[in-house]
Amino acid sequence: MLTKSGVVLGVAYPNPAQTEVTISCQLAQEDQQAELRFTNLFTGRVALLVPVEGTGAERSQCVALAGLPAGQYAYQLVVEGQLAAAPQKLIVTP
Repeated sequence: MLTKSGVVLGVAYPNPAQTEVTISCQLAQEDQQAELRFTNLFTGRVALLVPVEGTGAERSQCVALAGLPAGQYAYQLVVEGQLAAAPQKLIVTP
């Protein structure tokens, strides 16, 4: 979904996921720094922060889920320290 700021957060694949997930995003500018924030929906705590690597506006990040317990998570795109896209849901299976 395109936001007013021109940022797009893609759908996690696969979802549900067990060991890793790939998430794509499109940034408004090629040189922006971004990270993916995973929040446990049960506790509300941030469970994982992953820098989005690469250059260019269109990026794809593979995220290892080994440190996350099974459960439901919201993932968000943070660009230059600001939330840039609506959260989406990810289910991690055992």
